[in-house]
Amino acid sequence: MSASGLVTGRISPRDVQHKTFFHELGHVLRHVGDQRQISELFQQMQEADAERFSLYAAIPFFMLEKLQLPAFEEEAAGIVATVFQVPPEFALLRLKQIRERIASAEFMTAFTYTAVAKENTLPYTTTPEPIIRGVYGLDDLSRPHTLIIEQRGGFKWDQPLYIEVNGTFKSVDVHPNSNRNSAVVRSSDLLIPPSRSGYVMIDMERIASRHGQNANKLFLTIEALEDAINF
Repeated sequence: MSASGLVTGRISPRDVQHKTFFHELGHVLRHVGDQRQISELFQQMQEADAERFSLYAAIPFFMLEKLQLPAFEEEAAGIVATVFQVPPEFALLRLKQIRERIASAEFMTAFTYTAVAKENTLPYTTTPEPIIRGVYGLDDLSRPHTLIIEQRGGFKWDQPLYIEVNGTFKSVDVHPNSNRNSAVVRSSDLLIPPSRSGYVMIDMERIASRHGQNANKLFLTIEALEDAINF
């Protein structure tokens, strides 16, 4: 056992295979094309998407919440790793992800209640409404698999961006190699405002910390959006 409390010397090949299986399954179920022929940004987006898929698929929240876990996070990760047959570090990452989501939701709820008067009288942002289009797959034309977000006049990187996600989106075709000056929105970049139904808030400062402030287009997968809503 390491100093952090995680069992790092007893990771079985089966645990690693289990994690790898769900990562590769994410590629099979959600991605098309040859990664050798797409841009580096799309490769990164696919890898991040597959890794996020593996977290949710290997350790589903509806199963995890049924476990009685100790308060000590590293100890809890060891139990989760054993139950779900994944590496302890992978289980710890999932637990931290859930903890951050809960903390963010609690913070947003507290902020909403303490500032409800201001929220009822002040706009969320002074910037124009963003332009949102959808990328649809041939296998499912009922909803897009990715939203492409643009902002008239450019993004305000020091302000959160609120986007409406209910409704339909105009279709747009995106070539894998035509995504310069773009950034990928992760589920961890999203918060659900309790008092603004149908909207999500994008933490633009988090995106800027990864990609800089040159992006003029954001890619938000529907799976990332659903992950933010459903944990």
